[in-house]
Amino acid sequence: MVHSKITIGYEVPWRKIHKALLKATEGIDTIAQEPAPFVLQTALSDYYVEYEINAYVTNVKTIIGTHSKLHQN
Repeated sequence: MVHSKITIGYEVPWRKIHKALLKATEGIDTIAQEPAPFVLQTALSDYYVEYEINAYVTNVKTIIGTHSKLHQN
């Protein structure tokens, strides 16, 4: 599994963030479609929410490259 965290201010609707993070996983052929990628809200700070995108990889040997592609997207 790969995951990455971002922080976004409260003024941005959470549905928009979830949609953008899930879209970042699209087109990466080393990310498994089942089970599907998912987003967690992992912290509520004074000024921002911490979100985490999670996705399973198809092959553990591709985890570093997959993580890099996820960050690019």
